[in-house]
Amino acid sequence: VILRLEPPRLSISDVGVAFTQLYRKRKVEQTVQVHSNTQNPIAWSAYSTQPWLKVEQSKNARTLSLKANPQNLKLGMHYATVVVRASAPAKNVERIRVGFYINGNIRRINPTVQLTRPQQQSDMVGDPIRPYVYVTANKSLQRYNIYTGEKQIIEDLGQEPSALTISSDGRFLYVADASDYSIRIYDLKNEEIAQIWHGPFFETSVAGPQLQLSYARINGQAILINNGFYAFNAQNGNILRRFKAVTGPGQECCKDNLPYIGLSRDGTSLYALERAENSHELYHFTLQYSHIKDVGLQIKQTGFTVEDGLALDLAVSPDGAEVCTVSTGAKVFQCYYGDAVTPSRSIRLTAQPNNIEFGAFGDIYAAAGANDGKKPKIWRFNALSGKTDHQFRLGGEVNERQMLISSDELSIITLSQDSQSLSFLSVR
Repeated sequence: VILRLEPPRLSISDVGVAFTQLYRKRKVEQTVQVHSNTQNPIAWSAYSTQPWLKVEQSKNARTLSLKANPQNLKLGMHYATVVVRASAPAKNVERIRVGFYINGNIRRINPTVQLTRPQQQSDMVGDPIRPYVYVTANKSLQRYNIYTGEKQIIEDLGQEPSALTISSDGRFLYVADASDYSIRIYDLKNEEIAQIWHGPFFETSVAGPQLQLSYARINGQAILINNGFYAFNAQNGNILRRFKAVTGPGQECCKDNLPYIGLSRDGTSLYALERAENSHELYHFTLQYSHIKDVGLQIKQTGFTVEDGLALDLAVSPDGAEVCTVSTGAKVFQCYYGDAVTPSRSIRLTAQPNNIEFGAFGDIYAAAGANDGKKPKIWRFNALSGKTDHQFRLGGEVNERQMLISSDELSIITLSQDSQSLSFLSVR
């Protein structure tokens, strides 16, 4: 009998952190979780590569506090790396990339910018360490500063850039090309295309603007998952798993319409929301990654539940324990814990929502476009109380699945296809 044991490893909950210092608003502190894959704790040490960033280990060695000091720093972007080194028996090193944006000239966060050559269905993703949002718009990728509205167009990312996702350390941007279903990896540090993975990676002829990508790190391994139920090694494009969503023997979901997917920050929980006219199903998968040879990525469907109406959006909590959904026909959003078939909570609103998002610290944001004669609005629900603690008025329509919360949680980003504009709202 040969017994193979998983190598002991240390892992960090957030390998990308964004700090911001504006005139009156700032985020300069964050605590990250430190995990191990063993029952016994693993000793570790940490240091920062820049003097403006201080790090402090908690007494129980389960968290690491980061604090940035803007004193004597110039306006603009500053970068630092926090190196976390595990002691024996673990041997791995984790690195946290930290971006610090300083602009004391910004007194209010409310720019609205016009998109260049907008397309029928754009995708957008926020940068985890910089004050940027990336938007696909008809054969180009557009980058916007969420505080100034400054724009940059990134060319040569395929004939029809569609779905976007970004590595959790802010190093690589992944862009799906709907013309041939290939995936291009853009190096944001060196501003160049690093790799091209040639497809097709979707098994449907109707994928088009429905393509979606999600990124996560599982037990230290970078994983990319698309809503065609492919899982890739995010470093080299090798397919790790092709899996399915099923409701019973021979009953496979989503052959004609790709689902919406949501992945937890640590990659251990994946949810897929079916797109169907009258009722739809929500699927839950658990993921594990083993560094033992020939084991690799394991994906298991653990449950599903049925909801009424046409699915519009879903959001997964940072720890993956909870998923919230919005659908047509009801002025509510519903949340489920794990494999529960009945909602753990159902929050009633004054209008039908079409967007749902979790903030980095667990707050829930729900948005409603202009319907029932009411103006577009966003509600924020406090992570601790579960009650509304703020409402935001929108100047224009917000489209389905077109809302983001910035990584520093100071700004809400919404995209309107009707007005062909991108808007930014102050959160705090």
